[in-house]
Amino acid sequence: MNMKNIYKNLLVALFCSVILFLTSCKSQIKITFSKNACTVKYSTKLGKALFDTFYAFAGETESERIFDTEQFKQIFSEGGLKNVSAESKVIDEISIQGDIDGNNGDFISGSSIIKSSNNGKNVEIEFSRNNLLKMYDNMPSIMRSYIDLFMAPVFTEEEMSNEEYLELISSVYGQILADEIKTSTVDFIVVLSDGKTKQFSLELIDLINIKTDIKKNF
Repeated sequence: MNMKNIYKNLLVALFCSVILFLTSCKSQIKITFSKNACTVKYSTKLGKALFDTFYAFAGETESERIFDTEQFKQIFSEGGLKNVSAESKVIDEISIQGDIDGNNGDFISGSSIIKSSNNGKNVEIEFSRNNLLKMYDNMPSIMRSYIDLFMAPVFTEEEMSNEEYLELISSVYGQILADEIKTSTVDFIVVLSDGKTKQFSLELIDLINIKTDIKKNF
């Protein structure tokens, strides 16, 4: 395998981790409840610095797509989500959507991060070290292997400050990726079964290196 392909495969794996771990300047998770179902849609746009780095190392032209939508469909389907679809209309963006099983048959519902009652009219979303670890343990092995590249304290169970973690990322992957993680946010949109919409945002670093539980009730 030539050096171009080695770099490309390494960075594709890194970008898979980026998507699975919500790392970009702007990510959005939309959770839609109906009486008998819950659909999760994740959308992201890569930061320009990270986007440019991919082409610089992999030697690609900007007409070539980064994201293999079929690969992402397979990974999330293996994670237990139903009716999975993936779309990449723009070269540096992707959206992935799937239905939560609801019977702990997928890596999301099995973690108890999302709970609903009253036919989806009342929702609790809770991020804690414990339920994020549950989510990780329930993921298919290929998804875990990608996420392992990021050595996230929430999954390695190492105690470190945000600054120490960002220094670790910078030493392994470079300052560009560390800066992306530092400035990234995740926007959540929750659509209840009665049509009411709730929104909140979290700093990515607060999930990667969670110190206190984060709970939202609607």
